[in-house]
Amino acid sequence: MHSVSIGAAVLAIVFQTILPIFETSTDYLGLSIADPSTGAVGVTVRSSDGTVAGEGTVSIDPGGQQARLLHEVVETGAVPGAGWVEVESGNGARNAVLAFGDAGRLAMAAPGVAGRTLLLPDVRVATGFLELGYTDTLVHIVVPGAGAATVTLRLVGMDGAVVASASVLVPAGGSRTLTVSETFGSFLPDNGLGGRTFRGYFHLESDQDMLAWQLIETPLGRAVLEGAAPGIVSTPVMVPFFVFGGESQYRSTLNIINTSDTEVTLDLAADIDGGEWTASRTLAPGAVLGDTIQNIFGILTVQTFPPPLVSGAVRITSNSPAPAITGSMTVNAIGQGGYNESVMSYPVGGPSGTSWVLPFGVSGGGYFTGYAISNPNALLTVQTDVTIEVFAADGSLVESRQVSLSPRGMSTGLIPDGVGSGFIRISSNMPVRVVGSVGTSDPATLERVPAIAP
Repeated sequence: MHSVSIGAAVLAIVFQTILPIFETSTDYLGLSIADPSTGAVGVTVRSSDGTVAGEGTVSIDPGGQQARLLHEVVETGAVPGAGWVEVESGNGARNAVLAFGDAGRLAMAAPGVAGRTLLLPDVRVATGFLELGYTDTLVHIVVPGAGAATVTLRLVGMDGAVVASASVLVPAGGSRTLTVSETFGSFLPDNGLGGRTFRGYFHLESDQDMLAWQLIETPLGRAVLEGAAPGIVSTPVMVPFFVFGGESQYRSTLNIINTSDTEVTLDLAADIDGGEWTASRTLAPGAVLGDTIQNIFGILTVQTFPPPLVSGAVRITSNSPAPAITGSMTVNAIGQGGYNESVMSYPVGGPSGTSWVLPFGVSGGGYFTGYAISNPNALLTVQTDVTIEVFAADGSLVESRQVSLSPRGMSTGLIPDGVGSGFIRISSNMPVRVVGSVGTSDPATLERVPAIAP
C-alpha cells in the first residue's frame, strides 16, 4: 500500500445551505433555523434520485428562531427516506441544522461545504457479536448541480496507507448513502467476533461539486461530521473543548490528520485550569494522530470514583513549512463495560471568528445546552472580550453576559433554565473558537450543536 497525496484545490462554495437526509432509521427529522435575514425561509426537499420531493416555507419572527419537524415544514409533497434539504440561501438561512434520531439517539448535521476534494475525518467500524460495542460509519454524498458525478472514495488507515477504493455514481441533484462495513467489508480486517474492524478516514474526489457527511452509529449514540476541504492551515489551530472523568466517565479523543504531502511535526498544548500540558507528535503524509487526551499528554488523575471532572482546550502549532491538518474531537460518555452511552464529535482545523451562532438551544425537562469558547491567541497580552446572548424563538433576549478571555483562555456555560426553543449568538472583539452541545442530565444523550459563522 502507499500513502495518498491529499493536497488539492477546492472549488468555490455553492451558495446554498444544504443538509443531509441519511438513509438510516429515524423516528424524526427536525429542522432548526435561527436569526434569519428575512422573515420567511424557503425549504426544498430532494430525493436521492434528484427529484423534488417536497417544498415549504418557514416563517420566523424577526431575529427569532424556528425548530420544527421537517414533515410539518413541507407544504407540498413529502419527506423522502433519503436525500437532502436545501434552505434558501442568505446569511440568516445558513444558520440551519437538521436533527434526527430514534430510541434516544440524537444526531445533528451542520451545513456542508462544496468542493471536488473532501475528507471525512473519523471512520470507525467494529461489527459482529459486539452487542453495545457495535459501531459502523455511514457516508452521505450530495451532488447539488445539474450534472451527475463520479465520486471516488479512498479508505485510508491511521498510517496514511490506502486500504481500499471504490467509485460511485451520484445522480444530478441527488445523493448516495454508503455503509462502510458493507461497501468495503471485504477489505477490512476480521476481528474474530464475526465481524470487521477499522479506524481511519475517507479521501473523496469528484468530477463535479459535491458535499459529504459521515455518521458514526452505535446502538446507543450517533455523531455526524461534515466533509472538510484539505489545504494549508495557519497555526495555531484551536480545539476549543475536551472533557474527561466525572460521574459520567467522559472520554475525549483527538483525531488529527496530516493532509500535506510531507512529514509534519505538531506541538500540542492542553490548557487545564490555568496549567499547561505539552506533547509533540510527528506525522507522515496522510497519517493520523488518534488518541485520548489523557494518553497524548500523559495526564494522570486521582483514582477515585467518580474520578475528577477535567475540561480544557488544546492548541496545536507547527514549525513545519506550510502545515496542512484537519480532524475532529470526539467526546464520549462511557457506560458499564466500556460501551459508549452517548457520543458527540465536532471538526477541528477551521478558522476562528468574531461572530458565531448556535442555531438550537433548549433547557429544562432534563435537557441542557452548553457552549465552550476558547481564545486561540497566545501572544498578545490584551484580553478578548466576548458577549454571549441567548434568544427565545420569538427573538426576545433571555440572557446576555460578557466574559473576558486571557490569551489561551476559555469559558464554558449553560443557557438559563426554561428555554423551550431558542438559539445562542456569540460575538467578540478578536477571533475565538466555539463549540456547542445539547444533552440530557443523564449521559444517555449528548450531541454537538454546530457553531456556524454567519
